[in-house]
Amino acid sequence: MHLSVDGRALSGAGMVCPDQVLDGALRSLADMYGGWLFLFLLEPILLAAWGYTPGKWIMGLRVRREDGRKLTWEEAGDRLVGVFFRGTGLGIPIYNIARLWDCYEKCAKDQVMSWDQGLSYTARPMKWGRGQSWRRSAFWSRPQNFW
Repeated sequence: MHLSVDGRALSGAGMVCPDQVLDGALRSLADMYGGWLFLFLLEPILLAAWGYTPGKWIMGLRVRREDGRKLTWEEAGDRLVGVFFRGTGLGIPIYNIARLWDCYEKCAKDQVMSWDQGLSYTARPMKWGRGQSWRRSAFWSRPQNFW
């Protein structure tokens, strides 16, 4: 796109065209929902098979039913749907912030989130191997390490 005023070309740092803003917003949404799609495919399988995801394993957390058994694939999927709808508000701007704030308020009052009803979490002490994994993942997730 080429813009001009009175025959002079407009250019320079800080000049953002509306189509660039829209393109950036659409890319952002595609990235976010692509990540959620990946999560919807992977997390129920991991919770049903192992009772934890890689992040939960690093932090020493296991998700189980109250009777101690692992979640079924359907239960794990239902939990994730609850997180997506009631926890993150579908990623919709403003509504997302309101949902996250509501969840924060409930956590501050030690209330159980609706998607965790009937589940139990067990936390294990941090071990050296998991601690090292956490450090490595924190290092490699820093944006400047990818450039």
